[in-house]
Amino acid sequence: MRNEVVEFANVMEEKLKANEHRGGWDDCSIDFLTYRLREEQAELFNALRLYHMFPSDDTRKRVEDECADMANFAMMIRDKVMKDSK
Repeated sequence: MRNEVVEFANVMEEKLKANEHRGGWDDCSIDFLTYRLREEQAELFNALRLYHMFPSDDTRKRVEDECADMANFAMMIRDKVMKDSK
């Protein structure tokens, strides 16, 4: 597996672990997860805007975190769709 994929997957897992107290996504609807994905997209755009104006380790980390949040919601949607087919 590509190193970039492994590194990104590790960030995704860190974010999931940090939010385990919220429970999983089994009870979430695809519509809700899609709504949250759109919210995370807006947060990513804001983080990118900040990064472009003020490049720093902090703003770089914010972009990384928002990318992972978006990817996690996309993963949750995929997981629900794939389970629906079984």
